[in-house]
Amino acid sequence: MAPEWEALAAGSGAAPCAHPAWCLPWWEHLGRGRLHVATVRAGGPGSPLLAVGPFHLRRRGRLQAVRFLGHGLGALSAPVVDPDHPEAAEVLWADLTGRSSHHLQLVTYDARDRSLDALRRVAGPGLRVGWEDVCPTIDVAGGYDAEMARRPELRRVLRRAARALERRGATHEVEVVTDAGHAESVLDDLASVHDAAEADRPRQHLLAGRLGAFTRGLVAEAARAGVLRLSIGRVDGRAVSFALCLRGPGGPALWLNRFDPAYSDIAPGHLLLEEMVASAAAGGDRVVDLMIGDFRYKRLWATSSHDTLTVDGSGPALGAGIRRAEAGAVDAVGAALRRARDAWSGRTGRSGQAAAK
Repeated sequence: MAPEWEALAAGSGAAPCAHPAWCLPWWEHLGRGRLHVATVRAGGPGSPLLAVGPFHLRRRGRLQAVRFLGHGLGALSAPVVDPDHPEAAEVLWADLTGRSSHHLQLVTYDARDRSLDALRRVAGPGLRVGWEDVCPTIDVAGGYDAEMARRPELRRVLRRAARALERRGATHEVEVVTDAGHAESVLDDLASVHDAAEADRPRQHLLAGRLGAFTRGLVAEAARAGVLRLSIGRVDGRAVSFALCLRGPGGPALWLNRFDPAYSDIAPGHLLLEEMVASAAAGGDRVVDLMIGDFRYKRLWATSSHDTLTVDGSGPALGAGIRRAEAGAVDAVGAALRRARDAWSGRTGRSGQAAAK
């Protein structure tokens, strides 16, 4: 059903990580628990698809925690609903919350999504909805020149970058990749940039190990589906930065960006954002979504923002409270076991190193 799902997501302005191009590689490489993609159709099998709930289930004691596919990793998600059939969202949520063993644990829920109103109507008093994080955005509907005219500090940053390039005697170009074959050919360049960034400031290497397998799968699927925009900054042909975007409501949504710190004097991340804003404005997009996290470089560009939410529980308040406590206890035990495992791994690793010395 991925083609139907993708067509519905493209036509409804779905959250960037609600597309199958995100959900299916995530499930293949990182998923745990049980797949639970809920669908609403206009009639019987084969009739038009009206809604998709991209979920999976994780056992928490006697409960099944309902989570988005792509849970974590900065995924901004929501159900996919045909805008001409908003009632399909209520059908979706009624089925999902009508099972006593289900307990909603939905993080980074896109607060702009109208399916949340339907969830509030059917979920009962046990539903908790709380603010989680902010996503800065850049309004590009007025055009690139109008946008830059309001930004004296940003213009200074870009002028300093131009002078740094001149001192290096170098040129900077941005390569934009959207097709699968081209994307595959540049992934090693992206990994090299990510390696350099992680060596300088370790965060989370999304192009290595299991995370890397997911990211590579995501790039391939997003390109195939036509929702990929991968920008690569090159200095004299060498990759020094990249920005991996997916198609979001109104324009590109920035999921992953890193740069080689050896080129920090030319502000490579800002040069990529400059190109993205100019291209989005020229292409008729309304907004560039910088996605989750209120970082300084985002604030330099942002003109507005939207919120992400955490949704927890459903049903009668007392029952939801009991389920919440039970799920929390299981999560706490799991976290303690992971800490113990990590501590033991670190100790044995140090012992091995000492023996080797």
